[in-house]
Amino acid sequence: MSPCPRCASSDSLAVTLEPAGRPMRLQVCRECEHRWWTHAVPGDIVLDDVLTAVAAT
Repeated sequence: MSPCPRCASSDSLAVTLEPAGRPMRLQVCRECEHRWWTHAVPGDIVLDDVLTAVAAT
């Protein structure tokens, strides 16, 4: 899992979804409660891409 982009903490929770066969991960920092999406493979993803993929299923 990637460190928090806001506080750099590595203490986070993650939930992985696979809408339309595209693995995506929601991470939540336990330190500052920042939330962000990433691809299950390295790389960030924007919320609009998540919503589009979920709507397509």
